[in-house]
Amino acid sequence: MIFGKLPPPVGGVTKSIENLSNALRKKKVNHKFFSFFNIFKRYDISHIHYLKRWKIIVALIIGKIISRKVILTYHSVNFYPNRSFIDRLILKVIDGIIVLNENVEKECLDCKIETKKIIRLTPIFLEGIVASKSTEKLFNKETEKIYLLVYAYDKVFLEGLEVYGITFMLKVLEQLKEEYTLVIVDPKSGYEKEIISHSLKNRIIYINRVIDFASLLNSVDIYVRPTNFDGNSVAILEALSLDKPVLASDAVNRQKGIITYKNNDTKDFLNTIDLCKNYTSDANISSIDEYIKFLESILDD
Repeated sequence: MIFGKLPPPVGGVTKSIENLSNALRKKKVNHKFFSFFNIFKRYDISHIHYLKRWKIIVALIIGKIISRKVILTYHSVNFYPNRSFIDRLILKVIDGIIVLNENVEKECLDCKIETKKIIRLTPIFLEGIVASKSTEKLFNKETEKIYLLVYAYDKVFLEGLEVYGITFMLKVLEQLKEEYTLVIVDPKSGYEKEIISHSLKNRIIYINRVIDFASLLNSVDIYVRPTNFDGNSVAILEALSLDKPVLASDAVNRQKGIITYKNNDTKDFLNTIDLCKNYTSDANISSIDEYIKFLESILDD
């Protein structure tokens, strides 16, 4: 039983769940999505994908009733079991937890969670990646230009800092060579005013609607992730799976294969971006077999 939803809306969590479902179907693993029509049978595993604490707790209670074991993928970056009673309670009751980055894994291990109850995986699996079928052409690519793609789910702030770093990229654009064009995907139009009024708006391709992200990745040269906070970005992994160079802030520990620059440091960004040219990543994306093996170990415990 999967507690979570498929797109829409399109976001990191919903795309991760969609990828998981695709991968499980390839392995012929039966699964259902939570609804009150599906709770009148017994399941081996309930897998929670919610972000809000109260939703996790409600799903945990239901999961304990309808299934043998309950696991959680913690998609959020702000999981602090050493500082939060609710997070400690979740860790104590849950049968297994999937973490997406080193920071959250360390928080869990510092809280003395049994190592057999925890595994670090990527938020998408190789087997669940589906090739884009879109033929939509969003812009005419000029061969002499280098196209940088950045994405913002919305204009949101955490701890007083802008999450997606679009404002930083608009400042960077003013110092980038003319060969660079900035492609900004902003489906909720959070940055529309800043972009329309930008002095170099002629070097910005602005997309403020939901699009086929994989198809867009094929049309650009570099994916940029200038975030102040992050988990293990689905967008990054999609880019890596298509052999696109990824340039990301060092706000969190990034996985192998990602080029990083000092967070919010324009000078370091400008010095680093040249490394992306002709770069081929050797990043690792988890296999669904690792996930299934983890479930089996949880069931056997």
